[in-house]
Amino acid sequence: PLASLALLAQGPDVVAGLIGGLPEATLTAVPAPDVWSLQRTVQHLVDAQNILASRIDRMLAEDDPPLVMNAIWQWSAAAQDTHSMLADFQHRRAATVALLEALPMKAWGRTGRHTEFGRVTLLQQVGYFAYHEAFHYPDFVEKRRQLGVTD
Repeated sequence: PLASLALLAQGPDVVAGLIGGLPEATLTAVPAPDVWSLQRTVQHLVDAQNILASRIDRMLAEDDPPLVMNAIWQWSAAAQDTHSMLADFQHRRAATVALLEALPMKAWGRTGRHTEFGRVTLLQQVGYFAYHEAFHYPDFVEKRRQLGVTD
């Protein structure tokens, strides 16, 4: 749990470092056909955070609840500017990490039944979402390069 928690905790700050200081016009620009904007990638991570938080709540409150597969690669409409979205992401993630840090070790073994992956533990879900997020960090770097953003 500690490795997954550390990765999960640092995620929003890593993203902040990758988009910090960029104007909204750059964040919403599409770097290439069929490529998400930086904003859309942030929104994708916010969507994933919301799914993770919901699953954690269900897995802690219910015995072996069903976990519906969510298409987190789809775009949910952004209702905020990217920096506000990032601040919300940081706030929500901090609450999730605080909840997880307070859990007894046995709670990490709580299960849910995922429609695609079968029975999964809380630890597996936290690890999956933490590593999923880290998988997107190079995307931010590549999108910045495509948009001509230099450090």
